[in-house]
Amino acid sequence: MDKINEKPQLAIVHSHLETASIFHGTNSCWISQGASVAWNIPVAFISVILLPIVGNAAEHASAIIFAMKDKLDISLGVAIGSSTQISMFGVSLIPFCVVVGWIMGQPMDLNFQLFETATLFITVLVVAFMLQVRRSVILKVLIHAYHFF
Repeated sequence: MDKINEKPQLAIVHSHLETASIFHGTNSCWISQGASVAWNIPVAFISVILLPIVGNAAEHASAIIFAMKDKLDISLGVAIGSSTQISMFGVSLIPFCVVVGWIMGQPMDLNFQLFETATLFITVLVVAFMLQVRRSVILKVLIHAYHFF
């Protein structure tokens, strides 16, 4: 049989992904604790703020570079993928925070005000229009209109 055309077994791929995830998590924890001691910064700040920014810096830079080269489909794919990851994290985290707040006696609810709702609605409209047209002309018009008003 030709080894090139064989499909990898799911168990092998799964074990490689688990090993890589454990290795990555261990290294992130080790680096966070070392940086916390060296820079006198809390581990929570490094883990929640700095690591996500540095980890997504290449993703953000590539989205900007592709947008400047007018490769909107790639740029939107990167940006939408990143925002989907963040929203999925929020979907799991926000209800957990509401329950923890309820247990602690802190009033927290999912009642979003007009500004948050309007911002989300406008963002969805802009992305939908850009995906339909496949050009960044709409975004340029919106940016110019925003600066004009």
